[in-house]
Amino acid sequence: MASSLINSELFKDQYSTKEMRAVFSGRAQIQSWLDCWVALAKAEAKNGVIPESAAEEIAQKAHAEDIDMDYVREGFKKTSHPLMPQIRAFTQLCSPEAGGYIHWGATTQDITDTGMILQLRNAQDILEKQLEHLLNQVLDKAEKYKALPEAGRTHAQHAVPITLGYKFAIWADELGRDLERLQHDRKTYFAGNFGGAAGTLASLFDKGIAVRNDFCKNLGLAIPTITWHVSRDRLANFSSDIAIAASTIGKMANEIINLQRTEIEEVEEGFQMGKVGSSTMPQKRNPMICENIYANVRLVKNNANLGLEAMVQEHERDMSFW
Repeated sequence: MASSLINSELFKDQYSTKEMRAVFSGRAQIQSWLDCWVALAKAEAKNGVIPESAAEEIAQKAHAEDIDMDYVREGFKKTSHPLMPQIRAFTQLCSPEAGGYIHWGATTQDITDTGMILQLRNAQDILEKQLEHLLNQVLDKAEKYKALPEAGRTHAQHAVPITLGYKFAIWADELGRDLERLQHDRKTYFAGNFGGAAGTLASLFDKGIAVRNDFCKNLGLAIPTITWHVSRDRLANFSSDIAIAASTIGKMANEIINLQRTEIEEVEEGFQMGKVGSSTMPQKRNPMICENIYANVRLVKNNANLGLEAMVQEHERDMSFW
């Protein structure tokens, strides 16, 4: 089986979606790099660094479907470099003049970082739509069950009566904050990264800052104050926001699991004909969906910790925590 359930041919739809997998496919990653090179070439042509004709040809040839994936994959193994084989593959699609200006003044991390940000932005667009849909569903349930009595519980013991709608309303309030947090913070962590060899823009002399700013504008990304090759707080922020939102959903799933207990049976996850609770006990309706959700939440929270770990970087480049 695959090393990750997200990539498992058997279980991938329980741990991911076709839409999200497309965002992080190999082709999509290559296209994100090509988009960065196009944005860079256009910015450099605008500021008189490279010929306009070269920028135009780079833009015309930047199509991931024209890249030989096997060539790039094998190149990664031979060179032990995360980008050089792709540069060579793209150069081969262009004329010698235009090809010579691909990646001009950039360093590998400029392209890989900014390409990753483009992918994360696409991923967050999907997540925001999913959160909005979930929020609307929960709000509908809060309205529908606003007068349905339920036992309120504190410290896992009966307390005083509440309504089921009240429980849904609390979830909706938290989901709303999760969504607002994502929408607010995206202008911070979706920033382009362009600094050249050690991040100082020295190779472009007095054109460096102008090129960087236009590079970011061309991609619709925020302009950073300074190079962030070793400043990974944006990614820690992103992964934390995602983990917070996931944890809200995990809490909801866990509550449904508990309220579906045989001894309680106040709430049950959705059921449709064909759903199987147990291979041995046909009478059972196990909360399988909620359990899968909670498993996903644990994975996401672990990734958030890696986002924080990545903030500890050395000097002006540290590949060990890219």
